Amino acid sequence: RVYAGNSAGVVVALDLAGGSEHWRCSLGAGIRTRAAVGQGRVFVGLADGGVVALDAGTGGVVWRTRLGGRPTPEMALTGGALVVASVDRGVYALDPGSGRLLWQYATQGVVRGSPATSCRTVYCGSSDGQVYGLDLGTGQLAWSYRLDGPALEPVCVGEGVMSIASENRTVYSFGR
Repeated sequence: RVYAGNSAGVVVALDLAGGSEHWRCSLGAGIRTRAAVGQGRVFVGLADGGVVALDAGTGGVVWRTRLGGRPTPEMALTGGALVVASVDRGVYALDPGSGRLLWQYATQGVVRGSPATSCRTVYCGSSDGQVYGLDLGTGQLAWSYRLDGPALEPVCVGEGVMSIASENRTVYSFGR
């Protein structure tokens, strides 16, 4: 299946083979993020600052959690956490099963670019010109690096490399 949401707050599940609609769910606020899918759930962030988990098979709401601000366009789903960044300067890790807040980290600037994860680290950039590396399990700051300007784009993680671009069009890549 493929899952998509729209600005009217509707999420649909479509069969990939023929495009027929499997289910539809109206959430009452515009969908702000791409759907993250895993663990039998479909996770979406809302324009009102909410994050919702839907049952992937039925479209029923499993849980709904409110953040301090509107989430960034993508979330990072790992085995133990759904990581969501928000324009309220926060990075949040939620339990994918319950929506319970596992940890929260406050950056010094607005987070507009989506976070990314590796097996142990959450990466995000901020309008304060910093890129942050947070411990995935605790949310504690592992490291940060000052860029030459605000980081408003998503972080990219690949084979042992993390990259981010500053607003000044400088690309930074960090290895292990």
